[in-house]
Amino acid sequence: MLTVGLNSCPNSQSFLIQLPPEIISQIVDYCPSSSIPALSIVCKSTQEFGVRSLYRHLSFTKASRFLKCCYALIRNNGAASSVRGLQINLVDRHILFAFFQILATVLRRLHNLQCLEVLHDGPGFQWALESCYFPHLSLLRTRLPLTQDLINFFSRHSSTISELHLDGQSSIFTLSPAPINLLNLTSFTGNPGFVRFIVQKQDKPRLSSAHMTSLNIMDLEEVEIIEAMKHLQDVAGETLRTVTIVGSGFAGPLARHASNYLTNLKVLGLMHLSFMEIELFSTEQLCEEVKLLLPNLPQLQRLIMGRMHSVSTQTQTSDYAEGHKQVVEFSSICPGLDFVCLPDDTEWNRIRIPNNGSSYFYIWFPEVSQFSVASAWQLLDILCAEGRKYPSWLSLLKLILKEAVGKWYLNEARENASNSENGPDIQESIRTAIETLLNEIDKRVEGN
Repeated sequence: MLTVGLNSCPNSQSFLIQLPPEIISQIVDYCPSSSIPALSIVCKSTQEFGVRSLYRHLSFTKASRFLKCCYALIRNNGAASSVRGLQINLVDRHILFAFFQILATVLRRLHNLQCLEVLHDGPGFQWALESCYFPHLSLLRTRLPLTQDLINFFSRHSSTISELHLDGQSSIFTLSPAPINLLNLTSFTGNPGFVRFIVQKQDKPRLSSAHMTSLNIMDLEEVEIIEAMKHLQDVAGETLRTVTIVGSGFAGPLARHASNYLTNLKVLGLMHLSFMEIELFSTEQLCEEVKLLLPNLPQLQRLIMGRMHSVSTQTQTSDYAEGHKQVVEFSSICPGLDFVCLPDDTEWNRIRIPNNGSSYFYIWFPEVSQFSVASAWQLLDILCAEGRKYPSWLSLLKLILKEAVGKWYLNEARENASNSENGPDIQESIRTAIETLLNEIDKRVEGN
């Protein structure tokens, strides 16, 4: 189809040649990767841009497929210079040394590489990186242990790396590493045991986020956690705004000491990690643990909680009345809080509503997309009580609930789209449900 279309327009090739290179590049970027080789054959002016698009971001899980690509990268200078992102996540556990020799040759040709992900812990990868330098490298993600070879790699890129994901094992050290000064580091992800070696005081402080997530995070001694949090406070306490913590529950040493030392946070993420079903904490229990952390975080604006399960399980969703109670209590401790995601994945936003023109009041409301008719009824008593105190809230309440009910019925309509005879009935059901809901709101506001 593509060949016929281009042949039917004799001037199509000359038209593409007349376009600015930036436009041609964007056109090629919109094409599916499978279509680019055909496009390059029938239209010579897109060949160069097709190569750039095909090789811009590479990801491999099999060594054999990676080797095939390596030969193209070695032969074709245009392909090698086009690579901006490379992810190596091989499932092969036993890899011959010859593979790493080829890998090292290829890596040295990727002069424009910006993002490198080595999601493998084999020592051969450290050897391949030993003599590499990428002048534009800004993101590095690796599971390699923190050995001298990796430290040397960091040192060569100390002025370029801005985002570092270091998921190696904190217990694997070939030596006591010297501190590494990454001058432009803005985001760090990894085991908190690495913090003292990776995060240093910058001439112009830039570190704004730290995500302490690692599989062996529970293995750290509490004294190591305290040292790491003190170090973060000293070197980035004024600029650090976002912290994410993984642990069993939210009352562990890492969460407690992070809230004690990192008091300028705007965003706090807490992830409960369960290894066994018996460890599953209720939403209420997790919320009670969070309340112990909040008094130290007066500037907090966003609180995001969640769960990670190593076993298949169904997260129990609490009702909206209980969720509303929790977020109101959170905001009484942190007055600046305006968004909360509870452990049951319900999201709450704080809405500011004018009151008599000169003042405002605030209402916590769940994400409308998560609403159902049943949950709307659960909230009516709470929200109508607010409506009695603040009459201006009623118009917004009615608008939001009308939208929620309408969406719910429209979803029902889509599920039953095969039966066209139900169309008029569904529209009438929407009108009836909204009218009933608004009448019920008026009754409850009046206290009947």
